[in-house]
Amino acid sequence: MAPLVVLATLAALAPNEAMLRLRARAEACIRMNASVVERSEPNLSEAAAFLLGYLCVEPISAFQRYRSNTDQLSRVQSGASDAGWALFPPGLEGDRMKQAVQAQQDRRKAVYGGAKVDPETGNLIFADAGEEPTYEDALVTIDVLNGEPGGSTASNEFRALAGRAVLDARQSRLAH
Repeated sequence: MAPLVVLATLAALAPNEAMLRLRARAEACIRMNASVVERSEPNLSEAAAFLLGYLCVEPISAFQRYRSNTDQLSRVQSGASDAGWALFPPGLEGDRMKQAVQAQQDRRKAVYGGAKVDPETGNLIFADAGEEPTYEDALVTIDVLNGEPGGSTASNEFRALAGRAVLDARQSRLAH
């Protein structure tokens, strides 16, 4: 991998202000609701799952979307994902293939060059390129939206926090 691509990817993974704010919201939701859920659900695993899957799903999802979309968009904008895309008619060779590859890269820059990640929701926001999206644009967008870098780590991180918060709430309630 080229050094600039590695730096762009590392920069995207480094926590920034928006990522830290979204993480704090998700953690606060878990901590604020743990005692209420613990009193309502005798099974600690179910209580933690309810926190993650229902009460705090939106702030957790926003954090995960932001983290994943920031990384994936960085890859697309830096050209790191170009190697995996080859949507060309069969039989293109030589200069025609080079022209097709260049046209594809130019198109991707036009569509994704002005894109950014919403710091509140984690959703992708596209600048108006003035053109209709193509089939390839849709595939790249799906790739970006479905990107999972860091997703499972964040999920495990929040599951651990929910488990600790529910257990702490139970121990606190039983101690009094």
